[in-house]
Amino acid sequence: GGGQGNANAPFGVLSTLNSGTTFPVTSPGGDTYGYYEGTSMATSHVTGVVSLMLSLQPTLTPTEVVQLLQATARPFPTATGSSGGDCTISLCGAGIVDAYNAVQAVSSNAPLIHVTPVSLSFTTHQGDPSPPTQSIAIANPGGGTLSWKVSSNAPWIHVSPSGGQERGTVTV
Repeated sequence: GGGQGNANAPFGVLSTLNSGTTFPVTSPGGDTYGYYEGTSMATSHVTGVVSLMLSLQPTLTPTEVVQLLQATARPFPTATGSSGGDCTISLCGAGIVDAYNAVQAVSSNAPLIHVTPVSLSFTTHQGDPSPPTQSIAIANPGGGTLSWKVSSNAPWIHVSPSGGQERGTVTV
C-alpha cells in the first residue's frame, strides 16, 4: 500500500509521521499525520492481533489462527474495491481484522463456526446433466462444542450430511 493524499480519506489509517529522512525533525513542522492504507498498514495490525490471540492460547495452530481471523473479520465498507466497486471475499479477502472479536473468540471458549468456501455457485442449463457436486468444509476454531445443521428449501438441492458436531464436510 501507499500513502493517500486525501486528508479526509475514509478508509485509511491515520498515522503519525516525521519529515526527517535520516533522523527525526523536531517540532514545529517535523511531526505530522497522514492516512495510509494497504498491506503495509494491515500487516502490522494483524500481527499484533495474532500476538494477542497466541498470548491467550499458545497452542493455536496457524490454520486455527487463519480460521479465527477470517471468522471474526468485519465486512469491507461499500465502494472500496480497486476500481471503486465493492470489495468481495474473492477480490479483497475475508474482511477487515476485528481485534476485539478475534481475541474474544480465543478467550471466551465459545464455539465459532468457520465455513470454507463461504459460497457455492452452480451453473447448468435445461437438458444438461447435473452440475458436479461441491463441498463446504466446516470447522470450529473457537472453543466449546460446535453443533451444526444444514438445510435447503429447494427440492433439487441435496445436502449430505445434514448436521454434525465440530468439523465436517458437507457435499451439495
